[in-house]
Amino acid sequence: MSGGQESPCALVIFGATGNLASQKLLPALFHLEQAGRLPDHLSIIAFSRRDWGDAEWRAHLLEVLRDRISEACPESTCEHFLSRFSYVKGEFQDSAAYARLLEALAQPRMGSCSNVVFYLAIKPTEYPAVIRNLDEAGLNEPRGLHRIVVEKPFGEDLESAQVLNQMLHKSFLEE
Repeated sequence: MSGGQESPCALVIFGATGNLASQKLLPALFHLEQAGRLPDHLSIIAFSRRDWGDAEWRAHLLEVLRDRISEACPESTCEHFLSRFSYVKGEFQDSAAYARLLEALAQPRMGSCSNVVFYLAIKPTEYPAVIRNLDEAGLNEPRGLHRIVVEKPFGEDLESAQVLNQMLHKSFLEE
């Protein structure tokens, strides 16, 4: 897929070493890579609290792929997929981690673009800290180009869903 102006250029996965990411998200992204459905210029940042660098993250990702995909991973496809990734260590509540994330997003990678998707593959109880820190670090700007994806459940009940919805609307455009 050729990447147009509307295509995201960076995907940040919060909770990248967690069960949801390992079981579902990372294998799905790999299958999109295999099918040629990821934009050429898409880079992916794994955000998690493990004390790793890019090399340790990529070794972990390779193990996840070996465990989760049924077919063999063609070497050129695996190498290209792994090269899309970088790793940022951070706790969801640590504002300094969001400064490191901002720095990582500023690094030139596979092209230049300002569209970023923040994917929250984390527990719903952790959403508020991430949303607040993205906002405080200015990572939700420019509004309309940066997007956020939250996994379900969306709150624990109607009241918590409404609070989460208000928080999201404060920091991100619904469109």
